Amino acid sequence: MIIKFERRTDQPDAAGRCKVYLVATFDGQRLRLSTGERCETAGWFAEKGRFRKSFAGYQDANDVLDALGERVAKAYRDLRTTSVVVTPALLKEALAPKVAAADLPPAPLLTDLFGAYIEVLRARGFRFHTLKGYKTAHNTLLEFAATRPGRLTTADYDAEVHDGLLGHLRDVRGSAQNTVAGVVKQLKPFLAWARDERGQALAVDPGKLRVEWEDVEKVWLTAAELGRLETVKLPDNLGPVRDAFLFCCYTGLRYSDLSALHAGNVKEWDGGRILRLTQTKTRTGVSIYLTPPAGALRWSGESGENWVLNSQPHGKSSSHETAAL
Repeated sequence: MIIKFERRTDQPDAAGRCKVYLVATFDGQRLRLSTGERCETAGWFAEKGRFRKSFAGYQDANDVLDALGERVAKAYRDLRTTSVVVTPALLKEALAPKVAAADLPPAPLLTDLFGAYIEVLRARGFRFHTLKGYKTAHNTLLEFAATRPGRLTTADYDAEVHDGLLGHLRDVRGSAQNTVAGVVKQLKPFLAWARDERGQALAVDPGKLRVEWEDVEKVWLTAAELGRLETVKLPDNLGPVRDAFLFCCYTGLRYSDLSALHAGNVKEWDGGRILRLTQTKTRTGVSIYLTPPAGALRWSGESGENWVLNSQPHGKSSSHETAAL
């Protein structure tokens, strides 16, 4: 390694002083570092790469140059002993001042970071019902963290703590397997985000956290059961609930889509009516034919307002038996 010092004349300050740089050449590469010193032309001996005696404090300034040169040479020797390919970037990293762990700010709490993650997802356009699932997982983490002593950060969340969370879900909350799997499913991308976008240290590999879903028996109502539900006598306050449920059964709509329906969604088509809407969860457009059972829950309303769904089947409702959607 050859170390020299040079005064760059292309960037003088208002007083005509230019920066002094260390230039180290090694293995066909070059490292350039600012020494933090400045001087005018008269104060610099270009051939020797040192400050002249006319420069105020020249001895101290030259000692600074010598000390920096020794640091660079030592860092280069130390890196060579590790058998790595020494580059200017590695040298700069080795020369950077080391910050004591005690001087670093404390890592954010796992739960605080999860809350920030949800806000990031909201800003990136994630939908309400997706965010709702992450909020549920966040609440679970808050509850679990409250049972543990001390601070819980991403660096503390190791395999043992993860097993503790799973045990908390099953033993304390009594959660079913798919609920547990749902929390783990939402925890994995959060941990990857904390590592990749927030520079947090992790004690587990998110990709290796297992998500095991359990097949559950699917049940449904038959046409006869839906028919009985249409005619069963219910308190006035439950009639609208029943009608909303039936309408979802007849159309396949999620409640989030049902609650957002308005007059513009209803179109005439081939002698009947269809619903045209963009689904809230998937953001896909759909057209749904209103079958006779669905069409029997007739729509009425006033201009400029959400439409309302009659609370009696087959169009036999009175005006006061309607439920606003």
